[in-house]
Amino acid sequence: MSIFFYNYNGDGMKRGFTLVELLAVLIVLGFIAIIITPIMVSTINDSKKAAIIRSAEMYVKGVEFSIKNQDIIENFDPDKCTVVDFNHIRCNGSLIDVDIEKTDISSGNIYLKNDTIETADLCINNKLVEYVDDKYEIYDVGSCDNYITVNPILSGMTPVIYE
Repeated sequence: MSIFFYNYNGDGMKRGFTLVELLAVLIVLGFIAIIITPIMVSTINDSKKAAIIRSAEMYVKGVEFSIKNQDIIENFDPDKCTVVDFNHIRCNGSLIDVDIEKTDISSGNIYLKNDTIETADLCINNKLVEYVDDKYEIYDVGSCDNYITVNPILSGMTPVIYE
């Protein structure tokens, strides 16, 4: 009967695993790790990208809703709004509440036409998310500070993700 790494043969001698057997097991485990690691990294990156896109979608819908509510109260037709924080935008000098749960949006510009968002540049988790023609593109810029006022498509940057 085998206990841990030892078993006993018929004449009472201890017999353990040889070094070759142990190395073979380690090599097989190494190959499995080599195959699984890129798949896991890809899955994790895809889920992070999807989370950023969903945050941007939720924020854009929340901003449109808030602007339409403001338009009902007063004749309100801004052409550009700036993200103050995740819960507020500034449009035509007015501070508008965005009724949305906390997101990781730190800054951005939103361009509107007839109370509908045409384009938006949003900074989410230090990724620049651009919304154009109902599509979201993510740019990995390291820090959004220098890019949030620049249109990435016109500046020749390449999107890292297409959604």
